[in-house]
Amino acid sequence: MKRLHLILLLLFIGSCTDWEASEPSDEETVNEVVMGGGEPPLSIDPESGIPFATTFQYPIVGLDRTSFGFGFGEPNVYFGGNQHLGADTLPGETPVGTPVYAPADGIVRITTNIMFSNYGADHTSNPEHEGCVMLLEHLLPNGQAITSLLGHLECETESYDPEAERGAPLVGTIVRAGQYIGHIDHYWHGTGYNTDWHHLHFGIRRGRFFATAYVRSLLAEYVRGYDVPMAFVRNADGTYHHDLWLDPVTFVEGHGDPVTFVNHNVLRHPSGTLLRDNDQNAWMVVSDTEIAPIDPETVQTDRYDVEHAVVMTDTERSCYFHTDPVKSLGETYLYRRPMTNTIVVAYEGPGARHDFLRWEVLESWGFMEADIQTDYLGTLWREWFYNPEPDRMLRPGTLVKGDTATEVSIVTWQQTRLPIQSGEVFEALGFDWDVIVSIPDEVLDDVAGPREDRTFGPGDLVTCPALPDCASGGSCGGSPDPGGTDPEPEPVCIPNQREDCVCPTGENGFKDCFMDGSGYGSCTCFETIPDLPTEGPPEPDPTTDPAPSERVSLYYDGGITGTYEIMAWWYREDGTARGWNTIPECMDEDPTDTLLYCELPIASGVTSFVFQVNRPDGSYWGDHSCWGGGCDAPLGELTLSLGDLEVPYVFEPNNAGAPYYNGYAPSVP
Repeated sequence: MKRLHLILLLLFIGSCTDWEASEPSDEETVNEVVMGGGEPPLSIDPESGIPFATTFQYPIVGLDRTSFGFGFGEPNVYFGGNQHLGADTLPGETPVGTPVYAPADGIVRITTNIMFSNYGADHTSNPEHEGCVMLLEHLLPNGQAITSLLGHLECETESYDPEAERGAPLVGTIVRAGQYIGHIDHYWHGTGYNTDWHHLHFGIRRGRFFATAYVRSLLAEYVRGYDVPMAFVRNADGTYHHDLWLDPVTFVEGHGDPVTFVNHNVLRHPSGTLLRDNDQNAWMVVSDTEIAPIDPETVQTDRYDVEHAVVMTDTERSCYFHTDPVKSLGETYLYRRPMTNTIVVAYEGPGARHDFLRWEVLESWGFMEADIQTDYLGTLWREWFYNPEPDRMLRPGTLVKGDTATEVSIVTWQQTRLPIQSGEVFEALGFDWDVIVSIPDEVLDDVAGPREDRTFGPGDLVTCPALPDCASGGSCGGSPDPGGTDPEPEPVCIPNQREDCVCPTGENGFKDCFMDGSGYGSCTCFETIPDLPTEGPPEPDPTTDPAPSERVSLYYDGGITGTYEIMAWWYREDGTARGWNTIPECMDEDPTDTLLYCELPIASGVTSFVFQVNRPDGSYWGDHSCWGGGCDAPLGELTLSLGDLEVPYVFEPNNAGAPYYNGYAPSVP
């Protein structure tokens, strides 16, 4: 796939199509940097000049969490008992001269010797204290700035040659993840400085490195490797420098895979795109104006790769009309047709079978060689009794190109091929270069559908389908014309606001307010509710909540101050469903503490209570990822109780998969 990527890059440069690289302005020239052979083009923020970093790695080859001896936050007598702000490698893992590499795409901000705190004064003046420090700046795809610090490096004097692994980069040098930047130096330590404890001090800090005169005057304090109580380098928001350091081991392990790119300017994706909202729900773009929810069971049975779905902002979600959920294809059986090598998929639900034209098609639907059945009699039975349907094409959302072409398209929900107009649009959509499928030109239409006469371009990215069309007479606001045109109507709801609604089958769903506030979209429904009895005593009103004395109590201590909220879904006692939404009865009344305590509108007899707590810092209680802070455990302590009884619950991965979990109580006793 890297070879394909390199070919694409070369073709972009040499082609006369819209996919060729545009002529950069002077300030964008740095964006042309492409290093590492086969890697995607380096993406640099034009305002700050900082590269975007989609992955982080350990700065020395072969390191893992067991390679560090003195960890983040540990106290040390040599620091006056104060806390360590980084992680130190074990001397045995990092002998003198070990090459050090950039942990991510970034720009060099410090590359000089810091005569302070045992990073080491220059060894020409003090041979017992050797070592320099390097600071790099990075941008996460969401715009969050990160600085990485690498201490106890050799104070290089030779000119920088990354290929020969010689010298050190100068301030302002842009480096790629894994690019050589220096070597480990001696570090004399202990009583009388008689122990050479050569190691790398690795630190990760939130925020940018602003080289103001004030910071320069306190530069030694800024790069200090341990905490000092009370006062140094106070930030503009009132926090102190030492409050911003993160555990580098946890951070790297939480960012080892590509970080999901979220472009907050995108209001629309092409048909066929698999999306994921901030609540980890899966959606499919089914037309130019509509998205359809995919319930968790369908995600699993139909093998949707939600983990790698494009993240959709709340604003974009409000720009679509919401339609009925995607229907599951049902249980599937994959087999080879007798006497041929043709691979067939049979769907138990619709009782249909489809031939796969190519192996790439099979893989696009989430199948592998191991899924092919060897049941000969079952194969014959399905050949006879299942209805033959048209050949199976690439799954909607597949990114595809002809093997001799440069144009990349997406397979739409309508099984057509919609070209992406340019590489810039492709990246803005959050698509991944490494998953493009190359198909022989002669079968491209058969496998990926006919090519549409239009392309998906920059204008499509920022077009909100749910907004009225001015050209066709929709109300677009502005002053009345001289003829007395009515003024812009008052909004009827808050953009992005979500409310409960009643589905055709009687259960509760949810609907979202359009971006212009003109009204709500259609009701989104997930579950089919069993028929209610027609005889016997009257059923209770499904909208009636239990009396407060009968309610389940929730107690949560999140450990940080701010406003918490709980989202949940459950079956009421009468079998009707309460849709996934924030519980208004459980509002955080005191944002100055770390607690959320309330009585939920659920009582004994409620089943399938699924819940999640949204934390003030944007994290989730059920996030078990190290980057989220949980690291194999939820964030904070949560208990449910009904009177004197504790309501048991378990953790289940939500539709984004582990390590993202919801709480699940099968029933309330």
